[in-house]
Amino acid sequence: PFRASVPAMQGSRSCWALLMTAVLALLSASAGSGEAFQLQQPMKAMRLGRVECSRCKIGGTRITEELMLSPRPILCATSSRGEKRVTAMQTIMGAANEQRWELNGHAAVSRDSLLQFSSTPHNNTAQKTSILDLAAAESFFQQHDQKEEHLRRIYSLLFPHAGPSQLSDEERWKLVLEDAVLPAKLRALLAENFVLSSLKVLERRQSEQGGRKLLVELEDGMRIETVLIRHVHSSSASTRYTVCLSSQVGCAMGCGFCATGAMGLRRNLTASEIIQQAWLARDEVSDMTLRGVGDSGDGVGDSGAGKEAKGGRGGQARSLLRNVVFMGMGEPLDNYHQLLSTLRALTHQRLFGIAGRHVTISTVGVAPNIIRLASDSPSTRLALSLHAPSQELRASVIPAAARYPLSSLAAALDLYALKVGEGAMLEYVVMEGVNDGEGELQLLGEFIMARQEALALARAGNSGRDLGGRGRDQARGYFLNLIPYNPTSAGERRGYRTPTYSSVEDFSRRLREQYQVKSLVRWSSQEGSDSGGGCGQLAGGAQAAAAPVVPG
Repeated sequence: PFRASVPAMQGSRSCWALLMTAVLALLSASAGSGEAFQLQQPMKAMRLGRVECSRCKIGGTRITEELMLSPRPILCATSSRGEKRVTAMQTIMGAANEQRWELNGHAAVSRDSLLQFSSTPHNNTAQKTSILDLAAAESFFQQHDQKEEHLRRIYSLLFPHAGPSQLSDEERWKLVLEDAVLPAKLRALLAENFVLSSLKVLERRQSEQGGRKLLVELEDGMRIETVLIRHVHSSSASTRYTVCLSSQVGCAMGCGFCATGAMGLRRNLTASEIIQQAWLARDEVSDMTLRGVGDSGDGVGDSGAGKEAKGGRGGQARSLLRNVVFMGMGEPLDNYHQLLSTLRALTHQRLFGIAGRHVTISTVGVAPNIIRLASDSPSTRLALSLHAPSQELRASVIPAAARYPLSSLAAALDLYALKVGEGAMLEYVVMEGVNDGEGELQLLGEFIMARQEALALARAGNSGRDLGGRGRDQARGYFLNLIPYNPTSAGERRGYRTPTYSSVEDFSRRLREQYQVKSLVRWSSQEGSDSGGGCGQLAGGAQAAAAPVVPG
């Protein structure tokens, strides 16, 4: 469906690069306008391998899903004869403004559908989608001319204000379909095309601090990890949980201290697979509450425990699972469309009902999507994994930093602040002798001070308007989390070491005193390291853990 109308080819620019520009320019334009071309047929029926370049279609150059979205360099095999390496960002930044692109024939593909297709595992086995995937469910109902109220009725049964259920997800889904007042045809279609959850928890490891790490198997056999972090209020002793979600199998960013980065990128997760992790987390919270792992201290545990709910997890689990962080396996901003679909389901009042300000998206710095996120999801929080205050050091710790230099990240953060009126949380893994010296302290302090000044100007210009749905009292400035390095096999190969308590506390104190940086040492990031669930330790079950396995 895509054909390029371009000026004469110049130099060694390849048709693959031009095709890349075409797709990305279309996606960018679609995202900026908030409109997308309508999908006329199911995306699964379209093979991206059929899309040809109008300049060299005789030679058979074709665009592939790998070429479209892979963050890794890709060999251009046609015009450059394998000599030129191009990436998505290099192509769009270098050529988007020089070319003119137009749709030819049937304008049948939407931006969302292209991205959905690219992150869906392809095999010969038809896979059912989780009904928790709100976008997929809504699309299905529209395609089959079904009333929205039927879908609302299903969600009201899945998310009741009752106690935790002891039924399996398969049994629960069958009961929901039986109990919901649905047309017989729709009931049959839902049973044929949807499940409640297709993920399988292979192993649970309980941390001494009360958290839990889940080893989860996907439908295609690949494995990810999801972590529950327990928080106990210092004064009321009430318990709340944060779920740390994975967005990819592996990761392409290659952070030197991170076990996930050592895996490389296997594939993106679908929105359905990400959302199901949150569903599993609610189940685990109910289980830990019933087992006595933590006491809510606020009477919540007595309100519904032990009551059987046909439709789903209880209001108890819903209230205890308060925060969501995208800090598990993968780079969420490299799986952008699936991230947005997930965010909508997580924050939807008929589903998980988690407030946007309790959802944090962590990125190593995919600069273009930081800017997009400010428009697409301004109510959520942003966290930047900085880890080094200079481009040279950052590129040595995070290879992907070569694609997104520190200067471009600074500009992206400033534009983000201009749009939403608040700064990002900055994460800084402290490695002894690597990024905790005097020079690093000065550069880090100056970097954050510059961002604070830009934020102050943005707020003055906004005058309290357009703060992403937050009032001025809720808008935050920049905050630095210093995270002592958690030992991993990847970090050990580089000789990384955990700093001493006194040295990292002194580093934080000097940042506060000399540069007015709001800083805190997150020793809590080491909680869960005994279960292999600490910061940087997730590796799909490959990372060793000392915590005991919880009986299933």
